[in-house]
Amino acid sequence: MYHSAVDSNRFNFNIYRDVIEEISPALWQELFSKKVDVAILRLASKKQHELHLLDQLGIPFIVADTLVEYSIRSNTKEVKLMNEHMNVYEPKDENDWKAVDMMVEKCFGAYSNHYYSNPYLDKTGNIEGYKEWVRACSKDNGVTFIVEHDGNKAGFFSLQFKDGIAHGAPGGIIPEYEGAGLYLDFHKILPSLIAKKGLKMLRTSTQVQNLTVQRQWTMSGWNFTSSALTLHLNTFIDKALKGKEISCAFTHNNLVDFLNSQLAGQSFQQMRVKEMMALEQGAIYDIFISAPIENVSSSGTCTSVLITKDEKLIAIAWLMS
Repeated sequence: MYHSAVDSNRFNFNIYRDVIEEISPALWQELFSKKVDVAILRLASKKQHELHLLDQLGIPFIVADTLVEYSIRSNTKEVKLMNEHMNVYEPKDENDWKAVDMMVEKCFGAYSNHYYSNPYLDKTGNIEGYKEWVRACSKDNGVTFIVEHDGNKAGFFSLQFKDGIAHGAPGGIIPEYEGAGLYLDFHKILPSLIAKKGLKMLRTSTQVQNLTVQRQWTMSGWNFTSSALTLHLNTFIDKALKGKEISCAFTHNNLVDFLNSQLAGQSFQQMRVKEMMALEQGAIYDIFISAPIENVSSSGTCTSVLITKDEKLIAIAWLMS
């Protein structure tokens, strides 16, 4: 699991990302040791039968989207294009980049990605995030292409390079030029563009419901290769550790009564609790209580509460109001 500085800065949470092969009981320890607020994980769709394990672990999660991946090998074959007026080039100056920024706004202004599925993430900065991502592709081992039609900027496509493979990043054709065959033609010539850069394979993905794009890829010779679930785990551990701290003895019959005694006066409608170890009567525990975390999709909030002893996670609770 690796720290995502871009996501963390954008959403003001300590956010980690990873591609996982299975849901392991060791997940809790990693979340706690890295003080994760939100974990964004990709799990192969063939493992979706394991999602119940997250419930058993007591980790709040959201299935934020399902991605399908397509691929094609790079080649230098000549292809017949639908649009003879298309021109493709890489941005040359800041004027080109400003044009790309405007096209990002047109292409992604109404697009809902996996972040939109998480009610605790503020989506107001999503477009700026796409702009940063596209520009970073050309700076950090990748490329951005501008697509022109009759000399007019009609679209852009970005790629990131890793281990000899070009991975699709944000891209699209602006609404004014949809239907002109530019999207299809670009994906036909993309294998030759990448071959010139010494890469052997292209991979790209989209949300499973985006059928129009998948048809275009198939018509361009791309092949379906895999699908994956995007999971958001909202643990808010770092928020709790940075909140109010209390040390006290456990003198109650159960954990819920203990928490209610420490949260007297705080109004909430629902409490979700996960107990990793049984609390011992009379033992002293450290309790960390976050400030209320706003649910941006409603008027509610979530407060996270950690109970620790000797820096080990004993229990965690989330209070929804």
